[in-house]
Amino acid sequence: MTDGKQSAAEWLRGIIGEYEAEQSPASCSLMAKLLGIECGDTTCRECTAEMMTAVADHIDAERALPEGIEWPRFEDGELVKIGDEVEFEGETWKVRCAILRGECWALNVERGYDLVTGRGDYGERVKRPKLRVLGADGAPIEMGDTVYCDGEDEPLTVTCINGVGGGYCSVTVKNTDLSHCTVDAPRLTHERPDSWERIEEDAKLAPRAYLEKRGMNPEKTERVASMMADLVRRAKTLAKAGEQG
Repeated sequence: MTDGKQSAAEWLRGIIGEYEAEQSPASCSLMAKLLGIECGDTTCRECTAEMMTAVADHIDAERALPEGIEWPRFEDGELVKIGDEVEFEGETWKVRCAILRGECWALNVERGYDLVTGRGDYGERVKRPKLRVLGADGAPIEMGDTVYCDGEDEPLTVTCINGVGGGYCSVTVKNTDLSHCTVDAPRLTHERPDSWERIEEDAKLAPRAYLEKRGMNPEKTERVASMMADLVRRAKTLAKAGEQG
């Protein structure tokens, strides 16, 4: 059928030519015979599967790489494709082309106008970019973070970042009772939501203690004035949020 120098497409077109030139009535068994398959007592379903397998085997043989050379893969075994995003030197880059050398593979990757080359030994895996998930406050959400959902005062711990695609990402969290639930990342924030009860409680603190609790340096500001200004700001923000709600 083929002398080993034909491409899979040329080989298949040759089979089609022989099939069309054959004088005997067209049939599935004729095509199978040209593909080197004897139908015998097999069913049409089984014979068709064998024919498709023969075609696939020729395509695989054509695409096969020389022994010892392997196309770069991600850590999960998936082949790296042109246009995929990969991690290189801690940054996210896009694969522009792949090069297979004698002892290693190389990936030309780009980011904006920058173009660099990353190399690895055959069998060495390519890293995917670290999943970057942002909460409502714009801060990255990571495993083990303490977060708050929908303005509630209950602290939650991030236990799993489930997946991302099309701008969507869900995060699994657990509460102090160890109950788990899954929510959309934009519903979460790292900063504990304010409340009138918290403002009232903090207003009873001494200026130094208040500023330290709020992460402000009491040595670099007028303590009483700074405390009062922050309390007023918090009250205005909470009141505005209540009006919008």
